[in-house]
Amino acid sequence: MKPIVLYNTVRKNNIKVGEVAYVYPINHPSSRVSNAIMVVTSPVLRKRGRCFETENTVYVWMEDDVAHDLRVLTNQINEATGGTTNEECHY
Repeated sequence: MKPIVLYNTVRKNNIKVGEVAYVYPINHPSSRVSNAIMVVTSPVLRKRGRCFETENTVYVWMEDDVAHDLRVLTNQINEATGGTTNEECHY
């Protein structure tokens, strides 16, 4: 199963099947992908509205203000937990 990654774009982004997409990921699980800067995806395989799929990932679009709030919250959680994942937190 492919991970589902929330994303947003700052400008109008015309995502097309067969081409790479330029997006700001919000919750990409790979340590090789920064959730703080724009990234280039692998070519888009399928697209439906603002959701699209690449070879390894399904991307779901999120409103700018919600994406900003989620980034702030994620940073606060990472600072509070030392960047651990849910599986690593034991209370």
